[in-house]
Amino acid sequence: MKLSVSTRIFVREASIHDGDRILTLPIIVAVVITLLRSWHRRLDDGWTHASGNSQQLPIITLFGINIVLHMLWSPLFFNLKRPDWALIEVPFLGLSIVALMFGLAPFSALASWLLLPYLLWVAFAAFLNLAIVRMNRPFGRIEPSKI
Repeated sequence: MKLSVSTRIFVREASIHDGDRILTLPIIVAVVITLLRSWHRRLDDGWTHASGNSQQLPIITLFGINIVLHMLWSPLFFNLKRPDWALIEVPFLGLSIVALMFGLAPFSALASWLLLPYLLWVAFAAFLNLAIVRMNRPFGRIEPSKI
């Protein structure tokens, strides 16, 4: 058991939690660069080859859904202090990444495969999220001292 010092949200954290951010920052940077590269490849390879709105609109929609789900996880976990809700949201985020990979594949196999590290990162984050939920549940209860 390790006491949380970095977030001060939860009493216990997963044993592989990187409180010093030694591992976290390079992974986040790699994911962001991969996403940007994927978007760039998508524009270069796919966007110009997609014929009009009938092929472009589904890709824009998939990216939009993914962005919304990606941006939803952090407020659920950190702001609302509900890692259980964030854990429920994670499979939808994962499915949006897989859908995006399949949506990009006909236009650019490289852009599709460049999303794999993002999917793996989300899977790793889900594992940490699950560990935190298991060690700290239940959530959402009001402590008697705060009534």
